[in-house]
Amino acid sequence: MSTFSVSRSITIDAPQERVHSLISNLHEWEQWSPWQDTDPRMVQTYSGPQSGEGASMHWSGNREAGEGTMTILSSTPNQIDVAIAFLRPFKAENRASFSLGAAPDHHEGSVRVTWTMSGAQNLLQKAFWVLGGMERKLNGDFDKGLLRLRNRAEGK
Repeated sequence: MSTFSVSRSITIDAPQERVHSLISNLHEWEQWSPWQDTDPRMVQTYSGPQSGEGASMHWSGNREAGEGTMTILSSTPNQIDVAIAFLRPFKAENRASFSLGAAPDHHEGSVRVTWTMSGAQNLLQKAFWVLGGMERKLNGDFDKGLLRLRNRAEGK
């Protein structure tokens, strides 16, 4: 069993609390998630609290969107940890984290957001990861999502 980890970062000119609220409320993901485009008819249902620890979302969509759940495991001002369980087109359990902190190269009131996803891979998943260019695709998805998150937080 091997593992993978992908991280991408962006600086957002908005208060950290605003950015945090857009990540810790899974309903808000509909406005910035890079995967919303994969199936316009994707069904998303929510359970648990509105945001923060215990908030959960189940999605079911076409072949590309697949099916799975996301649950916020912990939410502090500087870190949000999310469990992701993919049910189809393949089964996998991954962790995503969002680290929020000061952006030293920007003015006060900016926040640096780093989005990381990691997980274990069996031999078949590893082959798909390498042959399917999944790291490059995931990097692109994260960049797209972080840009949308920045635009939403900055009111663009």
